Amino acid sequence: MYIDNHPSNSDINSVYVDHEDAVKIGTEYLIQAGHRNILLLNRPAKLSSSLYFKKGYIKTLNKHDIPIREEMIKHNPISIEKTFTQLDSIFSGEDRIGRDDFTAILSLSDAIAKGVYESALKHDFSIPGKYSVVGYDNILYTKYLNPALTTLHQPKAQTGLRSINLLLEQIEENHNKHIQIVLNPELTVRSSVKILP
Repeated sequence: MYIDNHPSNSDINSVYVDHEDAVKIGTEYLIQAGHRNILLLNRPAKLSSSLYFKKGYIKTLNKHDIPIREEMIKHNPISIEKTFTQLDSIFSGEDRIGRDDFTAILSLSDAIAKGVYESALKHDFSIPGKYSVVGYDNILYTKYLNPALTTLHQPKAQTGLRSINLLLEQIEENHNKHIQIVLNPELTVRSSVKILP
């Protein structure tokens, strides 16, 4: 059984969140708020979820005729420190993009978003004044950040419960049906996104 991961074939039971849809929701929200230059802080490129994140981001930009810039897609470990280092390279002029090339950051983990908040302290930029930020996961501390983080809620408790029920059902009924359950993420709107004029 796959949990929180989309299997490559259909003969495996799985329960997962639609990561591509999550990124579409987050990107769409930022575009509707007036942002066209959105930095995507993605997870490591080798992760299958990262491919879905990138696909959702690109599809949404294409939908709004916003040019795709590969340099606006960064792949880093899910780490506050690595995110801090990534933004350091942008602000120091060592990256292909500069500090004025984007107005919003879509971070595909709340830990990555926390790295953005840490960078704001060092580089003295405001959230959402300089950069709007959207996270992913909706872990507990995000509502206590200053400002409270707008994030995509990933229904982890529901994922676990549905996985257990599916496994028990398969054991008790001794069946070989292959079931894939897809759960939908939801946007939790707080205070970290600025609406541009």
